[in-house]
Formats: sequence, C-alpha cells, structure tokens
Amino acid sequence: MTCDDVISSLLQIQFSTHPVDIMELCIKYNCLALFKPSFKRLVELPYHWFDSEHFVKLGHDVFVGLVLSKAIMDEQRHIIAAEEPKIVEHADDCEDPAACSKDWHAIWWNGMGCFLLDARNPQGYTDAVRRFKGLHFGHVNDGCKKNMFIVLDNGAAFFNVDRILSDLIKRLERKLFHQLGAS
Repeated sequence: MTCDDVISSLLQIQFSTHPVDIMELCIKYNCLALFKPSFKRLVELPYHWFDSEHFVKLGHDVFVGLVLSKAIMDEQRHIIAAEEPKIVEHADDCEDPAACSKDWHAIWWNGMGCFLLDARNPQGYTDAVRRFKGLHFGHVNDGCKKNMFIVLDNGAAFFNVDRILSDLIKRLERKLFHQLGAS
C-alpha cells in the first residue's frame, strides 16, 4: 500500500475513525502529508478520550509530543482566561472609560474564563470567542467593543501556541520520518 492509497482511504474515514488510529496508519505507511493535520486533531482531544491502547499505538515520541503540546495549550488557555486584553484606547464616544474597562474585565472573566476553563466542556479559542461575542456587555461602549473584537479575531493570543506547536510537529516529523526513510 502506498502513501497515496492510505491518504485516499483515510480521507473517506477520517471522521468516523479515532485520530489515534489515523496517526498510527500515518506513521506505519510513512504518510508525512497527513502527519501534521492528524497530530493537530489529537491535540484537540481531551485526555479522557485516550486509553492505554492508544498510547501504545502512538509510540513514545508521538505520545510525549502530544502531552507537551497539550500542556502548552492548557497553560496558554489559563493565561488567556485570567488576563483579558486591555482596552488600550477607548473609542471617541466612550463616555465612561472606567466603567467600560471594569465591565470589559467582568464580562471577560465571566464569559471567556468560563468558556475556556469549563471542566465539562472547555471551548477552543475560536468557539469561545464566537460565544463571547453573543454576551451582554453592560457599560462597554459599542466602539470599544468593536475594537476589542478586532483584537480577538486576529487571534494574537494563540500565535505563540501555533508557532510552538508547529515547531514541535516539525521536530517529530524529522525524527519519525527520517528514521523511516521518508523523503
């Protein structure tokens, strides 16, 4: 079976098959093209979706990379939940910057904090922002809110995580696929 055959087969079953099984096939058949998206799907899964059989299938290097990635993302999620982006400059029509900032802080903690840290159903950054935008913002000025939504939509809070995750994936790819003789 070639890598192209594996890719074709996996594209047909990718959403009905556990990502660990996809990653196992990816490594077994030397499919470098599927490694990064498969690894990113693994990182998004909660820990309780994994059992001891999955850890064996992943192998030591991928498992350690997965745990490190999840730890980095969890730490960043906690930082983002606890530290709202500050309103650096209020809109020209903002009549009460102090009340605006105070309500922004409160809605951030009560909204994004809950969405990102919910133990039963933690949201990813994109989903949390989408839900956050639907909340009531009290005394936050519409212009200030609009400016802050631009900051959130740019995703600057997770740029570091994306860069670190990409670097880790590249290291894993080099280690795994060069050992296997991939081009």
